[in-house]
Amino acid sequence: MLPEENLGSETKPGIEHNVSDTGAPSASAPSVAEKENDDSSIIAAEKEKACNYAKGKWIEDSRWPLYSGFGCKQWLSEMWACRLTQRTDFSYETFRWVPHGCQMPNFDESSFLRRMQDKTIAFIGDSLGRQQFQSLMCMATGGVERPDVLDVGREYGLVKARGAIRPDGWAYRFPSTNTTILYYWSSSLCDLEPINITNPTTDWAMHLDRPPAFLRRYIHRFDALVLNTDTIGTEERLTLIGG
Repeated sequence: MLPEENLGSETKPGIEHNVSDTGAPSASAPSVAEKENDDSSIIAAEKEKACNYAKGKWIEDSRWPLYSGFGCKQWLSEMWACRLTQRTDFSYETFRWVPHGCQMPNFDESSFLRRMQDKTIAFIGDSLGRQQFQSLMCMATGGVERPDVLDVGREYGLVKARGAIRPDGWAYRFPSTNTTILYYWSSSLCDLEPINITNPTTDWAMHLDRPPAFLRRYIHRFDALVLNTDTIGTEERLTLIGG
């Protein structure tokens, strides 16, 4: 802490003040208690910076889960809404992750939206990213239907094409904080182009040196980006040309 300066004649308990002959306080060294508090704050800050959230353990917590699939139908795909299936064992939902040596605050939807005011969070990847996106939507809405949350998929070209089962993704905006959460399907995280655009059954070229066109087009609008993919089934579906 910097020494107290220009405080006039006022003094504070617990802090030493050296007063000159003119009555004006001069700069003084911090007290022992004050220095110890500063040191503790620095150590705590250093520990927080060095926190590895990947190392920890799962503990049972009766306050979990944060939402139920019954009340979160608006955001969950039917195939991922486990509560709507015939499954009976949901004890795994009562576990939460606790990192070693770190304080990770519990999720609070109001605090989260305030922190993410005027920001956009994007999930791009396969079904794992889709589940993360839908889970975050349930958490941010408190696990209930929210008619005030806006569907802004058209801003990102996320509309259901003719004959498609679902769109390539979804985008929702919380008008109270102007927070946007979106998901885009990309199982390869690279650019895909049809080899013959006139043939509806054409093969596709996979450009490993280029990100998806969606990402190239909209990345400047993202404040947080979560990427994921896997190699499931790629060997059976890919052909290496000229390699």
